[in-house]
Amino acid sequence: MLGRIKGSGSMSKYINNCLGGQKGLTSRFQRISSAFSVQNLRYMSTNWNESSVITDRKSKFQARSIAITNSSQIPDILEQLVSNDKHIAKASHPHIIAWRTSNPIAQGFKDNGEKGAGYRLLEQVLERHNVVDMLVIVTRWYGGNPIGSSRFRHINNSALESLRIAKKV
Repeated sequence: MLGRIKGSGSMSKYINNCLGGQKGLTSRFQRISSAFSVQNLRYMSTNWNESSVITDRKSKFQARSIAITNSSQIPDILEQLVSNDKHIAKASHPHIIAWRTSNPIAQGFKDNGEKGAGYRLLEQVLERHNVVDMLVIVTRWYGGNPIGSSRFRHINNSALESLRIAKKV
């Protein structure tokens, strides 16, 4: 039901009326609704720009990208990603990330145990293609066989595919 509700001064009164005046339910709703900020809801409803999965010697790589305006959004985005996708939570390297923002130019990376991967992602993908206001997250599921420096190529290629889907490259 949309529109204005006659006689209700607030949303909690409306919910209380809908619930038949049951005590406790309104306060539970208020606690739940305050836990979800407008910023968090934005990421819940946002579609990720996902690359296809690259498989090499049983290791799998997949990149996702999303628009950001500042680095303070990153922890919430990472938490949201892992909590919504248990397959990512089980990855050996769930968050190889690189990000850049434009006002002013700020950038950073995180390797997440894949030494040198975040820096290469930042330098060879985001900087080289002059991508700003984006966060790129690459997930790696280790397959049990070392693949050497090929892993960096797979990380960068999956990130580029994700950015192409986002129309940033």
